[in-house]
Amino acid sequence: MRARAEGDAAAAWALATFTLSCRRGIASMAASLDRLDALVFTGEIGEDQPEVREEICSPTSRPRRTSGGGWPSAGRWSARP
Repeated sequence: MRARAEGDAAAAWALATFTLSCRRGIASMAASLDRLDALVFTGEIGEDQPEVREEICSPTSRPRRTSGGGWPSAGRWSARP
């Protein structure tokens, strides 16, 4: 989180990729349930990483490539309208 806040594009991409992976896992498990009563984060994410929890639960947190095919710029990812 610190490296991304400092403008490290690779760190921003790594965090976006990690959160996307988490979101996919949550979605695949939730799809097999009749309902989802709660989403509980444990371990390091549950205890010390509120920013990561927010990224995982945010509907606007999506990794994107730039038009040049390189790393996207650091910062919050915007959702498609």
